Order: sequence, then structure tokens, then C-alpha cells
Amino acid sequence: MIKVLQITAALTEGGVETLLHTFYECVDREKFHFDVACYSHADGVYRTLFEQQGCGILALPSKRKILQSAKALYKALKAGQYDIVHVHQDDLSFLPILVARLAGVPVRIVHSHLGKYPHSFLGALSARITNPIMFRLANGYFACSEKAKQEFYPPRLQDRVYIMQNGIPEERFRFSPEERKAIREEYHLTEEQTVIGNVARMTDQKDPLFLVDVFKQIHDEDPRCRLMLVGDGVMREAVQERIAALGLGDAVILAGSRNDAWRYYSALDVFALPSAWEGLGISFVEAQVNGLPTFASTAVPRETKISGLIEYLPTGEKDAALWAKRILACGGRDGRKDATVADNRFDIRVHARALEEEYLKLTEANKR
Repeated sequence: MIKVLQITAALTEGGVETLLHTFYECVDREKFHFDVACYSHADGVYRTLFEQQGCGILALPSKRKILQSAKALYKALKAGQYDIVHVHQDDLSFLPILVARLAGVPVRIVHSHLGKYPHSFLGALSARITNPIMFRLANGYFACSEKAKQEFYPPRLQDRVYIMQNGIPEERFRFSPEERKAIREEYHLTEEQTVIGNVARMTDQKDPLFLVDVFKQIHDEDPRCRLMLVGDGVMREAVQERIAALGLGDAVILAGSRNDAWRYYSALDVFALPSAWEGLGISFVEAQVNGLPTFASTAVPRETKISGLIEYLPTGEKDAALWAKRILACGGRDGRKDATVADNRFDIRVHARALEEEYLKLTEANKR
């Protein structure tokens, strides 16, 4: 059996955690075993789901405590005798790759989910120094899309990067009248009310304040409309303050972190997420599979276009009015004639088999 330690930032409802969980549902567990390490929120909504799958959970000290974190990871790698360490991109991916090398882990994978990571000045300076070292210490190079590959990796590595195609269990995200009825009843929503929303972390990457501003204009036009945000994060307080300042308290639902977020797509009529940056953005695919008119920023890769349901709009200071206009004009989930999903290139089962093959290839090429 090949033992893999997946290293991510947290166990909240983020895209990476969702991706890992759905991949492990489809991976051959007689051949592969996943454990998950994280630096924060080890008791997040995905902990129970991973543990139900048989994954061990390793809560590492904060990355701010570099020496303590490195020591804890080194000890865990030695004890666990992992064949692969798979590090999912954040602002300090260098550290676990270095520790894995020192601990003698045969396969050390760095995985780009965002391409150009939005660093502070000091963070950018640090990355400029550490990334070249990290690329030499790693021997596996993954990216979630061509965009993430080209933006993150140097030219010399481009031919060695494996595109780990994000995938979803499509049947789970198909529209469900039963889920729609249950969730809308829970939040006292009628079928006459148009519900706009998304499933995303409340961070600057997802730009929730812009969406609240968009919704203000929508609500002014049609007071029956509601906004539902499924997710949590560091910007929750700022979002609440903006909602109060705009007098939208009775029209916005903050559903919080959910380990059943897939159910909420069916409760929506429009999916809108004005991301400031994305490596791919699997939630846009999930929304289209559900049959939702989907609005994305122009920063979202066009690889997310699997139907005529998605539209890409700019997010400048004056563009909130454009978003409001297009959302109001779309007619909701029943207003589009082009709802057919064009392909199944995001089928998680297909990509789980491909990931198994890549893991096996790397393990064979880097035997202990």
C-alpha cells in the first residue's frame, strides 16, 4: 500500500479540502491510504468527513512557529513512513517540502492551485527566494489547470508538470427538488423569491463585499430577492458590517460553514462569485452541473466553461451595476435555454484513476 500525507492549510470548507475528500472517495483504498496534515482549523467541518474515510489527522503548529511546525512534521513523517508527501499550495509550501526531503520521503509533490499566489511584499520576497529551492527539493509537480501551471512553475519545469484535473461526483451536484424544498423551508424562502448566492470561503480572494454591493442594487430593483452565502472565513465580520450598513439585514442569509454544502446549490436560482483570482474554481463547475445561471469574474479560467450557463464579467469599481443588470436579466435557473453541460471532463472517477497512475509512476521512479 502506498501511504500519502496530504498537507493543506486547514480543514474548513475550502476547495482543496473538498477536492481531497472527493478524490479519496474514489481512490482504490486497498492500494492507497491518505492522511491529512494541516496548520490551522484542524477541527474544521471536513475533519469528521476525513476521519469517516479512515484518514488520520495531523494538527501541526502554526506556520508562524516555523521551528516547532517543522519539528512536528519531521517526527510525523518518520513515524508514518510515508511514500508520498503531497503539499497543496499556500504561502509557505517550501517548509513541508524541505522537511520531507530531510525525513527521506521518496516522493515530494508541490501542487499549484492558484498560480500567482497573492503575496504581501515580504511574502513575495520570501517566495522569490524559497520557490527555486523548493522546486529543486521536490520531484513531483502538480497544477490544477494550465493557468496555474504556467503562472507558478519556471520554464524548465513546464514539461514535467502533471495537470491534476479537479473533479466532482456529478450525480451529487445534480439539481434536487427535494433538497431545494428542504433548504428553502429551513430558511423560510418561498418559490416567488429569487435566491442569489454562492458556496465559498469569506476571504478577499472571493471578494464577498463586491457581491454584497451587487446585491444591494438587485434588491433595490426587486425587494423579493435574497442573497445566500454558504461558507465562512476571516471576512465574515466585514461582510456583516457591509450588510448592516446597506440595510440588507433581512435579505441576506449567512449559512456558515457546511459539510453538506453541495445541497445548497439546489436552493439557489443564480450562482454568483466575483473571485479576484482562481487557479481553476471548481464551484463554477458544480453550479453549472446543478443547472444554475453562473456569473464569474474575468479572473476565472475559461476551463470552467462546460455549458452556456456561465458568463464572465469584470469586477472594477463601476462594474457592480453590470453584474446586477446581468443577474436580473438571466431569468434564474429556468430562464436559460442553454443549460446542457457540454462534457464530462470533470468526472471525479476518471481523474481518480489518473491520479493513481501518476502516484504509481512517481513512486516507481523514486523508490526508497
